[in-house]
Amino acid sequence: MLSAYASDLAAMTPAEFKQAIRASEGRIVLGETVVTAAPLIDGVSNAEMMAAFSCDLLLLNELDVFAPEIVGFYDCTNPIAELKYLTGRSVGINLEPVDTSQQLLENRVELAPGRQVSPQSLEQAQKLGVDFIVLTGNPAIGVSLAAISEAILLAKQHFQDWSLQVRCTGPG
Repeated sequence: MLSAYASDLAAMTPAEFKQAIRASEGRIVLGETVVTAAPLIDGVSNAEMMAAFSCDLLLLNELDVFAPEIVGFYDCTNPIAELKYLTGRSVGINLEPVDTSQQLLENRVELAPGRQVSPQSLEQAQKLGVDFIVLTGNPAIGVSLAAISEAILLAKQHFQDWSLQVRCTGPG
């Protein structure tokens, strides 16, 4: 991946993409940005800034796949495709495997359907050209091991031929 051009990355199969990361021996940098936050510099999205400062993979947090918008980015039909074009980087998103039956010690944070794992959100992510999905378990969302297991199965069925990563943040 370190010596690949943007056109090389765009032409890679999922297996080649994973192999390119492995062959880079831990020297790949992933940068994550919250797309609902204002950009650090007016006129330049935070994802573009991360690419300018050598991030190889861009991860967009809080992106709603049914209403994709990046604060500070110009209006366009598909900001994922546009961001990939402008930066030449692979772009991923976070989706939450929500378990509504999960008992919480705090008030539940309600997420839009476009930020939750579902067959529809996974298919929409693929239509937008998302390169990889990170299943994220944040506090106050209501994530369980059962929901994560189900989300992995759904992702394998509805986000075919791409990469899938799982991570949990916060306690539990």
